[in-house]
This record gives sequence, C-alpha cells and structure tokens, in this order.
Amino acid sequence: MGQQQLLLLVLTVVITGLAVASGIDAFSENQLRARIDNMRVAATGIAQDVIAWKAKPGAIGGGQEVTYLTGLTMEQMGYTTDGRSGLYTSDSYEAFIASSHRGGNGAHINVLERVNGRRGDIGVQIRVFGPTVDCIQLTLQWRNGVLGSTGYSDNGFTQDGGSTWIKNEPSWDDSGNVPSSCPTAW
Repeated sequence: MGQQQLLLLVLTVVITGLAVASGIDAFSENQLRARIDNMRVAATGIAQDVIAWKAKPGAIGGGQEVTYLTGLTMEQMGYTTDGRSGLYTSDSYEAFIASSHRGGNGAHINVLERVNGRRGDIGVQIRVFGPTVDCIQLTLQWRNGVLGSTGYSDNGFTQDGGSTWIKNEPSWDDSGNVPSSCPTAW
C-alpha cells in the first residue's frame, strides 16, 4: 500500500505542475494579446483623429482646406507633445507621425507601447489614406524575440509582413498602392 500511495503522490505532483505551467503560459499569452490590442486601439483612435482633423474647417483648427497631409503634426490634432520631435507620450503609449505617403496624401503614424516610463516591446504602424475605414491600414510591430523573429526589421522592431486593412482590403503593398476606393486627394 505504501508504494501505491507514493506513486499517487508523485503523479499528483506532476499533474499539478503541468497544470500550473500551462496556466502561466496561458496567462502570458493573454497578457501579450491584451498589450497588442491596447496598441491597436490607441492607433485606431489616432487614425480617427486624423480623419476628424481633416474634416474640420481650417477656421476652427482643422485641415479641411488642406489637399495633402504633408506636415501634419500631433499638435494640430490636439495632442500635447514634447515640442521638439512631435512625440506624444501617455502612460501606456507614445505616438508620432513618422511621415506622409502617396504624395503626402497619407499619414504614417507609429504608436509604441510604454511600460514603466520606457518604450516597450509592442508597437503598431497605422497608415491613413482617406476618410473611411477602407483607407486605414494597421501593421503590428514587435521587438525581436517577443513574438518571434519572422518578418523584416525596422529600427529594432520586426513587422509581421501581414499588414491588416481594417476592412480586409487586399490591395495594399509597400509601394503605396492603396484600394481604388480611397481618394487620391481628400
């Protein structure tokens, strides 16, 4: 009877250990997905701000009369920045307009995670090419090793090559081709 009890005790310890390990793994995976979702939500909010700024008349601080988005800044959209580089910083993320695309018609914005006052490992690039969700593209970024090392590297971040249109438009590529439903000037 003593051997059987010892065997059951060892089996119980092994099963409990496996359950704890899988629970920790599941928690880590969910935490990472939550961080990614947080960056996507922040980037989508900034994209909405770009569209709202463009729709607002210039007399009240908007860009309705502006044909292209070249020179668009975070300050113009109402964000308080550091004043030098145009970097907006909140408790959970930092954002800046990296450049404009398609002859100045599209805004390219980086939103990067902040953890304990420092730049984190997760980021999102968002490109806004027009006033509808058909013309907004999100690209997930991460530091090498966080989600793997596939894709290509840009400033220490890896991009997953599978850029996602909010409404799953398939015609994006890095040469600036966007869906035909997006206006050439808006």
